[in-house]
Amino acid sequence: MSSTEMYTQVFALNVAARHRVQLSMPETEAMLKGRR
Repeated sequence: MSSTEMYTQVFALNVAARHRVQLSMPETEAMLKGRR
């Protein structure tokens, strides 16, 4: 596995993680508000 492939994989994971956070934030806030 070359360093370029590793960098591409890490970059893709970072992008995916950011999208997951953006999508899950409203749901998490709604859940926290609902529990209170």
